[in-house]
Amino acid sequence: MKTLSALDARPKMSVVLRLFLDLYERAPTLLALTLDDHDPLGMLYELNSNVTLRDQYALLLKAQKDAQTEILAKTLIHTSQEDLRNVMLRERIEELSSDSKYGQDTQAPYHPLPDLYPDIEEVQRLIDSGFSRRDYDTLMTKTHGISVSEYKKRQDADLHREELSRKKLDAELLRFFADRIDQITDAIEQFDNTKFDLLLPEELVAPFRELHISAVLGNYGTACILCGALLERTLQDLIPSKSLLNDLIKEAKISGLLKGHNNRYADRIRDDRNNVVHGKVNFDSISSDHALETVSCTRTLISALYKDRLHEEHP
Repeated sequence: MKTLSALDARPKMSVVLRLFLDLYERAPTLLALTLDDHDPLGMLYELNSNVTLRDQYALLLKAQKDAQTEILAKTLIHTSQEDLRNVMLRERIEELSSDSKYGQDTQAPYHPLPDLYPDIEEVQRLIDSGFSRRDYDTLMTKTHGISVSEYKKRQDADLHREELSRKKLDAELLRFFADRIDQITDAIEQFDNTKFDLLLPEELVAPFRELHISAVLGNYGTACILCGALLERTLQDLIPSKSLLNDLIKEAKISGLLKGHNNRYADRIRDDRNNVVHGKVNFDSISSDHALETVSCTRTLISALYKDRLHEEHP
């Protein structure tokens, strides 16, 4: 079964993205060369020929701004940079504008089909005679006073403009993550190679995972809070105790569970968490370097604590 059906009016973004990633993994350079073209795969001009490039750009820009506005109003998330949008389309418009053979007004201005309706008696006669779509198009062309080919062209243009004008929340949200993919990759590559999947007990998997998701997405305040939450749960598990973080650190130092540089790591993690939770620092004032260093301290400390426990249980 084909992944995408030719009849799908608008396939899910997740399906399209998976197909794109399949191609990227197999031949990233070839894919980049293919897409770095004004008409990748030789389809866009044919599909969009009834709507001028300038109109396409204007419609897309409005749809994107509408999506941005909705996401911002609902979540306070700013999604993407304007200068990274529709780059090839803008370049093509500039080329055509500077080409004396084409100029700026090569296509007629857009005029939507007016809301005209055929005579009700004629429609009824068609229904009674078992009319086809072709018969209906013929009736509509007569109503608008244009040819069948012109009517279909204008109808296709209306439908395409409607699609371009539709808010695309999925595309806007994907841009939010796409803008961060290089940052995410760089952050993960900097982490050490400790196999935490073999170290951590099941109850610590969720906070550990959420900590790293927040860190690589640039949610540094949240990452600092989760560093503290992860350390608190770790110490509760290893001491064991139901105390809160500050008392747990004191208990761990007294018992010898925390020693050497791990004392300093624990104090830093606690202070960073408290500073964010209690408003001593603003979320947006925490730098990536500081947050990722705190994450690194947390990883090192958690790794050391559970490695020691593993050594005790399996000498």
